[in-house]
Amino acid sequence: MMCEQGKTRGNLIKDIIVMLVIAVAFFATGSGYLSWLYHLGEYVDASMADYLSEVIGYLFQVLGMAGFILLYKKYLKKLGGGG
Repeated sequence: MMCEQGKTRGNLIKDIIVMLVIAVAFFATGSGYLSWLYHLGEYVDASMADYLSEVIGYLFQVLGMAGFILLYKKYLKKLGGGG
């Protein structure tokens, strides 16, 4: 049975599962960030905690994007792209 845009029902279910995993990951990382920021506030003042969370947060974000790009390029052919 074909769904919209030529996807089979099995592919659609896999896509929904991937979206749910991403949603749970965003929820977990957001909750972890707020918990970390709350505990950091016990050791430094609010402006320093804000500064540290932004700097460290952006560094981890850059590392995560770089890691994703490197892995994506490495496995691009297995994912069905790249000619």
